[in-house]
Amino acid sequence: MPAGRQDVFATLVMSELDVLMGVARSLTRHEGEAEDLVRETLRRAFDGIDRFQGRPPRVWLLTTMRTARSGYPRRLKPEGLEYPVAVGFSDGFDSAVYHALCDLPPRLREPVELVDLHELSYREAAAALGVPIRLMRARLYHARRRIRRALEGSGPHARRPE
Repeated sequence: MPAGRQDVFATLVMSELDVLMGVARSLTRHEGEAEDLVRETLRRAFDGIDRFQGRPPRVWLLTTMRTARSGYPRRLKPEGLEYPVAVGFSDGFDSAVYHALCDLPPRLREPVELVDLHELSYREAAAALGVPIRLMRARLYHARRRIRRALEGSGPHARRPE
């Protein structure tokens, strides 16, 4: 394998490993599956590095991850098990946000995790999920609205029935 190809791969891909792992955790909900997905994404990226067309590397990698993910079965959430989110929640408010996030269906939860927790751009998150940016924005709007409603009903300043 030519050294130039390895250099290009290292430059474009290796700096995105933390992002890839965080996104994979959010998408798979399982550490082992996330590692497998990242490994498969890296394999595909390396195999396709010669076809890289100068797009932003993160978008290219997230698109590669999405296609790699389509070959893997998705794990269902076991009853009574909360979703692991790679962010530390410490006080009561954070716990309420965490539970409101966990209560969302995956199609709404995943965009929030990718954009708000992993700080991906809308374009990057849309690439990771394989949806148009307009749909990403709509899902974020509805997810954030649901989270806001859940927090209004559970916070210390929530309205109490009279």
